[in-house]
Amino acid sequence: MFGVGAGTRARRWRAATVIAVAGLAAALLGAAPSGAVAATGTPAISWEMKKRLVGDGYRYTELAFPKTAVVQLRCKSVPGAKQYLWSGSGVKATPPAKVRPEALEERIERSRGGSLPPLPCETTATVPIGAPTVVSLRVRLQNDAVTAVRSVTIRPRDYLIVSMGDSYASGEGAPEVPQQFDLAGYVSRGPVWSDTPCHRSARSGPSQAVADLERADPHSTVTYVHLACSGSVIENSGPFRGRGGLLSEDKAADHCCPEMKIAPQMDAQPGQIDGQLEQIQSRATAAGRQIDALLISAGGNDSGFVPFVMSCSMDILDPFGPSCIDDAYVNPKYAPLKPFTHHVRDALYGGVDSEGKAFDGIAGKLNRVKEKVVDILGPDALERTYLTGYPDLLEGQTGAGLLLLGITPAEATWATNNILSVINQELKNDRGWNFIDVGPKFANHGAARGGARWLNWFTDALLTQGPIPKLCSWRTITASAMLGLGALAAFPCGASLLGWLKDVDRYITKGILHPNELGQRAIADAIVEAVKPDLPEYGR
Repeated sequence: MFGVGAGTRARRWRAATVIAVAGLAAALLGAAPSGAVAATGTPAISWEMKKRLVGDGYRYTELAFPKTAVVQLRCKSVPGAKQYLWSGSGVKATPPAKVRPEALEERIERSRGGSLPPLPCETTATVPIGAPTVVSLRVRLQNDAVTAVRSVTIRPRDYLIVSMGDSYASGEGAPEVPQQFDLAGYVSRGPVWSDTPCHRSARSGPSQAVADLERADPHSTVTYVHLACSGSVIENSGPFRGRGGLLSEDKAADHCCPEMKIAPQMDAQPGQIDGQLEQIQSRATAAGRQIDALLISAGGNDSGFVPFVMSCSMDILDPFGPSCIDDAYVNPKYAPLKPFTHHVRDALYGGVDSEGKAFDGIAGKLNRVKEKVVDILGPDALERTYLTGYPDLLEGQTGAGLLLLGITPAEATWATNNILSVINQELKNDRGWNFIDVGPKFANHGAARGGARWLNWFTDALLTQGPIPKLCSWRTITASAMLGLGALAAFPCGASLLGWLKDVDRYITKGILHPNELGQRAIADAIVEAVKPDLPEYGR
C-alpha cells in the first residue's frame, strides 16, 4: 500500500532533472540564488545626513544656516544586482554595473559560492531641510528582472545651538592646540584658539557637547554659533568689570601679545561689538531661525572670584601679610581701596558706586538677561535656555594642591561659601530657564585633588597656554612647581622684578582654575544630558 511504483520514480527523476537544469541556467544568467534578498524583493532603505564636522570632529565647515542637506542613501547589497534604480527629488541616479565577460566554467564556479560580487547599494540626494522627501528604490537584476518598488520618507533636521557667556563656556584652559616647545624647552609655537582675543576653543564643554549631539543622530546636523568670550561679564556695572558680555558691548580688541597668541582678559579698548545677546538678535533671528538650545555661562566674573583667587595666589610673595580675605582691592571705575569682602558683597547683592549711582547684584543682572532673552527670542525661548553652574573649584580644600595655588583652606572655604554657592543658587533660582548643575561631575576632581584634578593649576595653565616669554623654559616652570612655588611660576622667567610688578595682569596666565580637557569633557556630558531630551524629534 505504501510502495512506490516504477512510473512514480521516473516522474520524480524527470522533475529533479528539470530543477537542476533550471538552477544551472540561473547561475549562467547571474541570477541570485534561492533565499537571497533579491528573491524576496527590494531591501529596506536607510539614510544619514552628511555631517558638518571635519578634521578632528570639532571644527565646523560653516556657520551658515543651511537650506538643503546632502543625504547618504543606502540599502543592503543585493546579490546578482545589475543596477539600483533610485528615484525622488534631488536623488542622484546610479549607473548599471559593468561586468566583464567571463568563461562559462568561471561563472559556474562563482555562482556556486553564492553570487557574483555584489554591487554596492548607495547614492546621495540633496533635499530641503525640514521638509519631507519621498525616496524610492527598485533593483534590476542580471537577467533584467526588476524588483518591486520600496519607498521611504526622509525629513532631515538642522538644530541651531548657541553658546555664550564667559571663559567657562569659551574654553579657557583648553586651547585647541596647546603651545609647543622645542628640544631646549622653550616655546616654539603659542597655543591655537579658534578665536584668539576671546580664547575661544572648540575643546570647550559646549563645543564638545554640540559635536556629540550631531554625531549621535544620523538624521540631523547642528548649526553651532559660539559667542562665549573669556573675561565676559553679564553687565559692565559694579566693582568687577570685564570686556563686555551678555548685555554690554565688547570693548576689547586683539592688541596684546601677538607673538604669544594670547589676549588679555580684562583690558578695554574702544570697539563697537554688540553684547552677545544683541549679536544673536542680528544673526539668528534675522535668518528666520528658532534657537533650539541657548547655552549660557555667566556670573563668575561679575562676582570678583577671579581677582580674589589671584590676590590669594599673590600672597605667597608676602607670607607675613594679611589674608587675601582682608586684602584691599581697588577699581578706579568703582570705588577707592576697600577689603575684598566689601567688594564681593556689593557685586553679589548690589551697591552704590563712587559717583553715587546704584548698581544691581547678580540677581538683578540675571533678571535683565531673562527679559532680554524673552524680548529678542520670544516668551517660549526660556524653555530652550540652559544656564550652566560652576563646579566647586577648590573642592578638596585640605588637599596639598592648595599650596600650589597659594590658597589656604580657610580662604578656599570662604570663597566656596560666600561666592560660588551664592552664584550657583542665583543661576538655579526659577526664572523659567533650565539650570545645569555640573557640580556632581566634578566631585573628587577639584583643583586641590592633585593628579585627579580636572582644573588647571598655575603650572598647568602656563604649560598649556602660557604666556611664557622667550627667555623662560618649561623646565623652569616644572622645577618651581616641584619646589612649591606655583605662584612664582606665573611670572615671566626672563623678566626683571620691576617688569613683573609693572605689568603683572598682562602676564598672569588666564587658564588657572579653568577646566582642563577632562573637566571640559565633564561639562560637555552634563550639557548633553540636559539638552538631548528637549530637542524636538531628536533621534527619530
